[in-house]
Amino acid sequence: MAGKKDLVERWWNGRYGRIARRDIWLYTDDDRWLVEAREGDSDSPVQTWPFACEPDARALVTKLIDTSGGTTQWRDLTGLYRRGDGRPTVNDDCDG
Repeated sequence: MAGKKDLVERWWNGRYGRIARRDIWLYTDDDRWLVEAREGDSDSPVQTWPFACEPDARALVTKLIDTSGGTTQWRDLTGLYRRGDGRPTVNDDCDG
């Protein structure tokens, strides 16, 4: 990502431990979107996927959540974390 990345949303599956815990982050840096996901505790590797537009990044977030318990299993922790200097501008399509 080119610049400073700002947290847009963050989820946790509500479980602890190296085997059960899952985390997902959605970031932006004004011109790109990044999804990060981790299976396991804080020592586990993080997978990253860059996207040119928000809808594509959110589609992956939805897929990751839906394939690992669904929305009833996940907790939105976004409000517990600061967003840097504010919420990013939302772009509703991938064509800019």
